[in-house]
Amino acid sequence: MSLDVYLDGEGNPYIADVTLPPVDPPPVVPGPPPTPQDLGYLSPPSPVDLQRYLGWPLLDEEQQEAAQAHLDRATTLTMAYTRGRGFLQGWMAPALRAVVLSLAARSLTNPTSASRTSAGQWASSPGLPEFTLIDRLTLDNWRRRAA
Repeated sequence: MSLDVYLDGEGNPYIADVTLPPVDPPPVVPGPPPTPQDLGYLSPPSPVDLQRYLGWPLLDEEQQEAAQAHLDRATTLTMAYTRGRGFLQGWMAPALRAVVLSLAARSLTNPTSASRTSAGQWASSPGLPEFTLIDRLTLDNWRRRAA
């Protein structure tokens, strides 16, 4: 490397004509492709995840089967809405996993899609088992809208 120092009109030093030796880039070592976990993807939610999300006690075998069926439905609907974006080798993006849990929880707690239930003085308006506005806003980030 050569370094030439000069003085400007006021006597201040400055460096000019710096030449650096050529640097070879480091060799590219092919490695395995990144896994879904390396990319931040999460495993699909399980019935235990749904149970914890709802704050329920332990589920028996029949309840676990029902929870798995609702999770499968929610995953299928989410995958169809996003046209597969956000899903990789059976793993899903964290935002999509949250939507799946939310939708499965609504459909598990309200399987008949009742918008209002009443008995005497008691009345309830549970959430519908469909995508909410917040779900749609989240999913729209993953949805491909043009061909």
